[in-house]
Amino acid sequence: MPGGSNDPEVRDGAGLIARNWRMESAGSNPSDRRAHYDLRDIFDKAYACALPYLDPKQGIGNSPMIRYAYIALREAFPQLSQQEIALLVPALRRAFQERNKPASPG
Repeated sequence: MPGGSNDPEVRDGAGLIARNWRMESAGSNPSDRRAHYDLRDIFDKAYACALPYLDPKQGIGNSPMIRYAYIALREAFPQLSQQEIALLVPALRRAFQERNKPASPG
């Protein structure tokens, strides 16, 4: 390679930067592969905002009104991209389901 290196990490500068950023973002646990730390910061506020649309009891025919959760979050957090909203809503839905599991007999 003219004027370059054969070392894949040197050649792929963007990949190296991304790998370093992920390790720095992961803090003391470099095996932490989670991303979107900015979404974590607003998760509780987003959960409160989307809660009425996640609850099937407040939906139509015991079905949650998830589509309205997207709309409510878009209005409440205009700084988020559509992709971030698309990542956030399923996470909020899983959190709702986890937090509202029926108590197991025992």
